[in-house]
Amino acid sequence: MYAATCDQSHTVMLSIAFRLMKRWATLAAAVLCFSASAVAPAPANYDAFGTTLLQRLASQDNGNVFISPLSIGIALSMAADGARGATRDGILQTLQQRRQLNLADSNAALIHETRSNSDAKLGLADAIWLRSPDPPLASYTSLLRNRYSAEARTVNFGKPSAAIQINRWVNARTLGLIPHLIDRTDPLDFIYLTNALAFQAHWTHPFEKAATEPHRFTNADGTESKVQMMSQVGTFSTSRDAAYRVLRMTYGRGGFAAYIILPNGKNAMVVLRTLTATNFAHDMHVMHPQYLRVLVPRFTARFQQNLNGPLIALGMGNAFSWKADFRNMRAARGIRISNVEHASYVRVDEAGTTAAAATSVEIAKLAISLSPPHPPVFIVDHAFIFAIRDERIGALLFIGVVNRL
Repeated sequence: MYAATCDQSHTVMLSIAFRLMKRWATLAAAVLCFSASAVAPAPANYDAFGTTLLQRLASQDNGNVFISPLSIGIALSMAADGARGATRDGILQTLQQRRQLNLADSNAALIHETRSNSDAKLGLADAIWLRSPDPPLASYTSLLRNRYSAEARTVNFGKPSAAIQINRWVNARTLGLIPHLIDRTDPLDFIYLTNALAFQAHWTHPFEKAATEPHRFTNADGTESKVQMMSQVGTFSTSRDAAYRVLRMTYGRGGFAAYIILPNGKNAMVVLRTLTATNFAHDMHVMHPQYLRVLVPRFTARFQQNLNGPLIALGMGNAFSWKADFRNMRAARGIRISNVEHASYVRVDEAGTTAAAATSVEIAKLAISLSPPHPPVFIVDHAFIFAIRDERIGALLFIGVVNRL
């Protein structure tokens, strides 16, 4: 009897212990999951910055303006990671990022997620160009290598070979679409930071070349052009606002998509002036499938511009002044951003889209100057806004306004 009671007590104790162990294991797993999610940084997002910058650039240019928020954002973030105090705060304000954000980690996550999206052939590369005498701090170069996957290359600033090497690097990493980004370097340049982005993808549902025909297109200034208009009938995601309609066309298995924002009137600037990342995201959320006849022009657009003025106007004035504090990249003061250049390219045809962008940030030392049978029709026959978006992380790779074809 005593032995039986002991056995029963032992069994009960083991059962209780087993249940406790399961609870502790479940709790530990939850803690680990919570810790991982709390520690893992969200990918950086430059959509708000990109739409704001596009508005400013397009208001000063009647032609086609096409930029990569991602390329510019990463290049300026590399500069911000070398800055302190008001200089860093000004860059973050311009990029519309939180001051407490760990830029390096969030950009590392962005680069990883973008590269892992296999629905396009996508190249994303960074580099820091430096001089052998007076190089940046080793800790800064190491940060760029480890978090931005940046190559470190030594050049002779001021000599023609330096600009040639930088332009060759850009050309090789943008599918040969951006052969020239900078004209020259200066002997007193401290470093150059460069980002290059290349995108090539096929439509999920390609257009038939035989269906492409000449068509009239109304430019933003009211003049008309003859364009090659692609056409297909199918089910597309679409949404409608009081002032415009939105069309979504996917690439591959849907990991990337192109968006066309078509104003109800003929002027895309009317819509662009009030476009924000928030209402863009809302338009994506309320989209619904609709059987449509879609007509989209085959087009190619190029854009290249110095971004100093717009970036200063958006809050980066300190970084361009001799008050700039970049002591996370150089122990002494006396360096500033002297030039930010951006170039981009996009080609849309029956098969898909090819796009590229490159950004350079020049940092100089003191003493240098600075379904029905007849479906509704979505016809893109006047100025429009065009964007390419990573659908997995909701990041705009490219966005622009097409005013003239």
